[in-house]
Amino acid sequence: MSEDQTPKKHRKREARYFSWQGNKDNRGRKADQKMKPFLTLAYLWKYSDENHVLSARDISHLLAEFYIDAERRSIYRDIKEINRLMLPLEGDYPLWEAEELLENDDTGEYQTIVYDPHRKGYYLQRRPFEFTDIQILAQCICSAKFVSEDQTERLFKSLFKFISEQQAEESWESTLLFEEEKTEKTGVFYNIPALNDAMSLSLNGGPHVPEKIEFDYAEYIIDEMQHRPVLKNINRKTVSPYKFLVSDGNIFLLGFDDSQNQMQTYRIDCISKVTPTGKPRDGQNAYEQMNLQEYVRSNFQSHGNSRRHVSILFENSCLDEVIRRFGTKEAQYATVDSAHFVADVNVEIENAFYNWLLGFGAGAKILKPEWAAEAFLKYIDDIKNTYTTKP
Repeated sequence: MSEDQTPKKHRKREARYFSWQGNKDNRGRKADQKMKPFLTLAYLWKYSDENHVLSARDISHLLAEFYIDAERRSIYRDIKEINRLMLPLEGDYPLWEAEELLENDDTGEYQTIVYDPHRKGYYLQRRPFEFTDIQILAQCICSAKFVSEDQTERLFKSLFKFISEQQAEESWESTLLFEEEKTEKTGVFYNIPALNDAMSLSLNGGPHVPEKIEFDYAEYIIDEMQHRPVLKNINRKTVSPYKFLVSDGNIFLLGFDDSQNQMQTYRIDCISKVTPTGKPRDGQNAYEQMNLQEYVRSNFQSHGNSRRHVSILFENSCLDEVIRRFGTKEAQYATVDSAHFVADVNVEIENAFYNWLLGFGAGAKILKPEWAAEAFLKYIDDIKNTYTTKP
């Protein structure tokens, strides 16, 4: 690469560097030398962990990219000073106590940057999160269906700044194996703060009365052309919000619906255009009388180890609730006539599933396998017998 082709920022840096070298009366430290301890910490943060170390020579070569002179002894001094200052910042120790702890620390327990004598290099030991914590958080993001793919990638990039590049690459590869069906909507994160504000008891530094909200709520229909469920049928709703519920990778808003005069749940990724009304919310008595644990158990899917393939006939009015439970990718949907559709799903055949199916009354019917339909009839008969048999 010719001198004219050198990137502009490098030309500037080289110009400064050679101007320093050419100054015969060059007294004091070079301007960028003040950055040396910060860059040392930044390099160790980015490139080191307990399985990857940087020697003083490695750090010196990295600093040279910024035209910063760094003898190994000066790097040792910088690391010692970083450890001396980081311990009071992280552990709320007074400076004198931190110095005593570090002076008597033979195991490296209190050091932010430790030296590995076997591999002859330094690595950053103390971070805001352990590597396993980051992996758990990354898997949670992957399994959250209300987080879009673009938002997942953005959150990963933010999360992985807390670990080394090598750990980030390892975590990225492993968490992709856990990726679940994602919403196609990207405005979910903007809904949550608006809903939180409406439910809050304090807002903008002052007291706040929880208030009703209005929002557009999209419900699923089966698209005749695409032969798959799509979000349409948008209705404007007025709801008194109370709580967020999380189930099977989805997040729901629990609220009192004015039009139905009862508590309902709404998928966050189906909500848009949230508007506060300024009116105090209703439904406080209904909320206080709820057993939330029982409500969650009876309204959301349970998980087990013996899932079976089942075909179920539903009335069209059941579609939104069916998709809430089974999603739109793993389950198969097909129209039967103008009033019915069939869902082919994998489900745990257990009492919780039967209880959920009973909620549709005559609006749902197990088509196959026959043994599942017969088991469901027996379950209904057992319930019937509890009313016909004398205690």
